[in-house]
Amino acid sequence: MSILPKEKELWLVICNDSEKEIRRKVLIYKSNSKEGFLEVLLCDEDLKMSTNASVIFDEKETQLNYPIATHFDLLATLFDGDNRFIKKIGKISNEAHKFLQVAIGDKSMPKNVKLYEKGLPLVYRSDNRWINREIEANTVEIFTARVEDCIIHTLGWDNTPVYEEELGDLYEGLLDPDYEGIESINGHYQLKNPAQFFSKHKYSMKIETVKVA
Repeated sequence: MSILPKEKELWLVICNDSEKEIRRKVLIYKSNSKEGFLEVLLCDEDLKMSTNASVIFDEKETQLNYPIATHFDLLATLFDGDNRFIKKIGKISNEAHKFLQVAIGDKSMPKNVKLYEKGLPLVYRSDNRWINREIEANTVEIFTARVEDCIIHTLGWDNTPVYEEELGDLYEGLLDPDYEGIESINGHYQLKNPAQFFSKHKYSMKIETVKVA
């Protein structure tokens, strides 16, 4: 990516790591530039899906042409160079970001914090928002899977080192394997740059895929 997402920006994410394409608007809540991670919150322009764990921002707060609900209980972690970030669509105000920091618990409530509207509490399972919440929780898992896979690979929890006959397993689920991204050290193979690799390729133990031999 030529332009990396930054804190407070709203982005369109398109993900094809599962059977069905997923399109979501996300807010870049927090950036960890040292590790190259971004914490993002799922957003929804369908305000009927908001709960008391959602804050509703109007057009003045987002640079969008419509109000949007940001779900501060639906947080995913992606790499800042993840190729699923498609387009920046807006940016929230400093006041809106401060409110989210308080709502999530990263900061205590200051005296001068601006308050925003929230959705209604989720009480009954017959409420359609229960199903929506389950779908969005699964979306969070799919979005975060690449980072989790990278951490697991880096720590050696996925049966690394990888020997030559196991290279097909290493590339499980990849559509366009880049074998130049692998190096041989002391008779086994490992990724040269795990973070860069996993930010560009579909690879997840959570999702059933076809092995590439």
